[in-house]
Amino acid sequence: LQESSSATVSGTSYTSCSANYGGGMYLFSGSTATLIDLSAQDNHDTYGGPDIYDTGDSYFTCATSCTPGQYSNCRGLALTNAAYECYVSCGGCRDCPAGTSSNEVGSTT
Repeated sequence: LQESSSATVSGTSYTSCSANYGGGMYLFSGSTATLIDLSAQDNHDTYGGPDIYDTGDSYFTCATSCTPGQYSNCRGLALTNAAYECYVSCGGCRDCPAGTSSNEVGSTT
């Protein structure tokens, strides 16, 4: 993402990408990204960096498209250089079993 920009990215796959910095995605200074139903694997940069590279003053969130009362089984975490966890490869949303629920939109649990 360009400096001080904002984006919502939905239903996207970053697989086997390479770049000078940030294998799948590079977030410039002041950027904000919302990543929904992301799939990421085997991305790298010239220096062995992660799937998602954050310059340090950007912000990103990762979620699924699940609605309240649904969940998704995520199969991993995107590699990032930030403190954020970014669940990836979550597959479709399923209804929560009877007697349980999640009231968060985009829940991964």
